[in-house]
Amino acid sequence: MTWVYLPGFLWSVVPLLALILMVATFRWKSRVLAQAGDPHLLARLMDARTGRQQWVKGLFLLLGLSLLVVAVAGPQWGQQFQEVHRRGVDVMIAMDVSTSMLAEDVKPNRLTQAKRELSLLINRLEGDRVGLVAFAGTAFLQCPLTLDYGAARSLLDLLAPDLIPRPGTSLTAAIDTALAGFPSNSARHQALVLLTDGEDHSKQLDAAVDRAAKAGLRIFTIGFGNKEGEIIPIRDPNGDVTGYKKDKEGKTVLSKMDEPALRKISAKTGGAYFPATQGEVEITKILEEIGRMEKKDLDSRVFGQGENHFRLPLALAILLLLLEFLWPEVQRHWTRVFRDIRAGRFFVGVILGVLLFPARSEALGRYPRSEELAPLVQKEPGNPETQFNLGLALYIEQSYAAAAEAFEKSASANTHTPTKAAALYNAGNAHYRQGRLEDAIEKYKQALRLVPSDIHAKHNLELAKKLDEKQKEKKKGDGKPKDDKGEEPQPKPGQMSPEDAERLLEALAQQEKEAKEKSDKQKPEAVAGEDW
Repeated sequence: MTWVYLPGFLWSVVPLLALILMVATFRWKSRVLAQAGDPHLLARLMDARTGRQQWVKGLFLLLGLSLLVVAVAGPQWGQQFQEVHRRGVDVMIAMDVSTSMLAEDVKPNRLTQAKRELSLLINRLEGDRVGLVAFAGTAFLQCPLTLDYGAARSLLDLLAPDLIPRPGTSLTAAIDTALAGFPSNSARHQALVLLTDGEDHSKQLDAAVDRAAKAGLRIFTIGFGNKEGEIIPIRDPNGDVTGYKKDKEGKTVLSKMDEPALRKISAKTGGAYFPATQGEVEITKILEEIGRMEKKDLDSRVFGQGENHFRLPLALAILLLLLEFLWPEVQRHWTRVFRDIRAGRFFVGVILGVLLFPARSEALGRYPRSEELAPLVQKEPGNPETQFNLGLALYIEQSYAAAAEAFEKSASANTHTPTKAAALYNAGNAHYRQGRLEDAIEKYKQALRLVPSDIHAKHNLELAKKLDEKQKEKKKGDGKPKDDKGEEPQPKPGQMSPEDAERLLEALAQQEKEAKEKSDKQKPEAVAGEDW
């Protein structure tokens, strides 16, 4: 098994915090109940299943949150296969590396600026295949069409005037070589970007442009240099100028950018001409033009990847969290809910809320306050259960007089002997807390008449009698009552494959090696005309 998003397990802190809070809450509730009254009587008065139900709800919550974390991490097993198509156009870039490109009317010179723009163009291509043609007096395909832009960029450093053995400039050779490098029958998806100063010595340019236009090849041209012309410096290996390029007659060559020729090439083939600028905005414009061309499928591959099975833990998490909401904590919870629904006490939205959520106090894990129970008592004043609960809440709030009254009302209305005895016992405790010892003794006695075996009532009765006797003796002694209560009673309550790339790089390296060996062996070819 693998995981789509391993950092997703950092969310495990959520169920961990929930566990800590849950344990702390249960401990706090146990302490509160232990302080509220006798544990044995509390156990008899409270629903024995409540504690277990709360643990079950907590377990549902923890499991649900844990499964949500697993779903976020995305478990994977098995494999699914997907075919991916890559669409784009074929872009061939023809780079002029003739001697005239060393003219410095563009800083630092035409060739360096052209290489910079060529690199930028490759970097910004998205999904298109790119090829590279280097040309001077002749041309050769330096990089065939490929989707491996890194391989194309790696050849930029080789672009120099000595790369091509035949000096001069032949735009004709560049266009024909590019045409040969494109696949047949896909003219609508082909573009040639020509980076040059526009000087052409082939004298056959018009014919080459006609062939390109007939093939449907769109040519975009970028012109480097100025129209007035610039002399071509000749530098030694140290970069120092040793002279200037001269023609066969010994005259210094003045290289001029042939902008009209470049405009004509673009116009005939449906492309566009842009002069080179320092801001290189022409690259953006050319890319916009290419982006509007019709695309074709360039590559199609089938990829296998792990199948994500996050839905299973997510579904289980939702189910467990739903159970956590619906699981009742107290006996007859749903009976009460449906009784309220039949009574039409709530609007539809509130009814749904009751169905989905337990009472607020139960949800919070605490005993309800007296103001929360008051509406129920007002609605059913003769209900012994609500009176008992109100008395218990008032006792916890230390409103002993009101608590005693509520317990006595509960006892009066109750016909269930153990519960009636418990209400009387608590009423006795409430009187005891107020110092009303005679009333407390009477309530303890009434409780014992109903349940003679209640050792707690016996204990509290003896305690109250002793304290009452002491107080009476004290009154006889100094006439001052002593506020000595002593012991207090308690109440009860969720592309390109690496192999293909390697083969392409090896082929390019071999091609580069052969070209270099050929270049080293061959001396520059003598040309009859211009050699720049």
